[in-house]
Amino acid sequence: MASSSPRAVALGPLAMALLLGAALIAALGWRWQMQHLATQLKATREGLKKLALTAGVAPDRAVMAYLTRRQAACEQRYQQAVEALSPPPLPPAALADPQLFFQQRLHEMTQALERLAAAREMAVPQTLGFPKELPPPEVVPRLLVQLQLLQEAAALVVDQGVAALLSLKIDDPEPVRPPGAAEVLLTRLPVRVRLTCTLPQLLKIMAAADRAAPLMDFKEVRVASRSTEEALDVECVLARYLPAPAGAGADAPAGKAKEPTRPVRKTREQRGRLSE
Repeated sequence: MASSSPRAVALGPLAMALLLGAALIAALGWRWQMQHLATQLKATREGLKKLALTAGVAPDRAVMAYLTRRQAACEQRYQQAVEALSPPPLPPAALADPQLFFQQRLHEMTQALERLAAAREMAVPQTLGFPKELPPPEVVPRLLVQLQLLQEAAALVVDQGVAALLSLKIDDPEPVRPPGAAEVLLTRLPVRVRLTCTLPQLLKIMAAADRAAPLMDFKEVRVASRSTEEALDVECVLARYLPAPAGAGADAPAGKAKEPTRPVRKTREQRGRLSE
């Protein structure tokens, strides 16, 4: 009995050491596990940031339904904007023979300007910029838009009682791209109108253009000179827009013919109208 007590006393420190070692190992294991969980939690949060909305909501069914409704609303607003910008569709006659239809419309516009100028006792404005020959069929749609814009702009200007409507001219089409994008969104179709008017008349013309439908963009105004003490010689650039075809880029500028077209035989009556 006496010999067993020293062994018991000797085992006490060893047991304590074993207990401390086990506790230390458990503490290290717990710490490593916490660090591993923290790393996993951080990785999970980073992954959720890519899927979460700005408000921090995870993409569940309710969120997807909301996004679907919002996308449909955005598409509807975009379609409404396109309809507000786009000119009326071409009539069947323009689709059947675009070149002949353009020739007839140009002749009708010239007669309308003559009647408008005669009613206001003004000189007939010069119409410049249209091709002397029949344009290629693929260019006709944008020329018709510019032709209609010239006629409406002339009527709008003359209705304000300006002193003179000097000239009407079309400009080349211009691609419109969103900032930083290569794809063409719209095609701007500008025309130039030179007139002599007072400053109040010019302001009324700009206000009337702002109310026009489809959109008549008053893009630029330049005062060339002062005709009299009150009248100004003004050049205005107005424009309408056509939605560009999908995938249009810098290689295919709007309104330019991609390939030559066959010459069109014209009757004597057609050649006479064109020369007018």
